[in-house]
Amino acid sequence: MHLHKRTLIDLAEMVCGATGAGTGFERKNFRYRSSSYLTEFFLNCDMDYTHDGSTRKSWVFDILSELNAGPASNPQLPPDGIVRVIQELMDAADFQAEGLDRMPPS
Repeated sequence: MHLHKRTLIDLAEMVCGATGAGTGFERKNFRYRSSSYLTEFFLNCDMDYTHDGSTRKSWVFDILSELNAGPASNPQLPPDGIVRVIQELMDAADFQAEGLDRMPPS
């Protein structure tokens, strides 16, 4: 099961955690990740990607697109690389350390 492009865009925004003017998106519940923290994020996923200084959202989207084309251990789930990214993204300890909430306000 591969994810739709719109889902990959949303996921890229969450990984970037962008806030502020000019980004075109805002993910308040997700911490902002600069270039070095994007590299660290993927290293924590056991993936060897180093941010190249390009636009963060586009860079992350390209990686997620690559992962989305990869193998899936379970055909009812997204590819294994995407599952690993989601696991790392939703790690409760990161949210607690940043004083953020994984659940959007109701």
